Amino acid sequence: MQPDLENSAVSQEQLKIEIQQIKIENELTKLNNNKLKV
Repeated sequence: MQPDLENSAVSQEQLKIEIQQIKIENELTKLNNNKLKV
């Protein structure tokens, strides 16, 4: 595999992980907001 392709594959994985973390944080924020409303 060419280094460039490897690097892009790695950054793709990192992006996926970051996106998942953001989604989780958003869900937690929603849950916290719901608790405050009640």
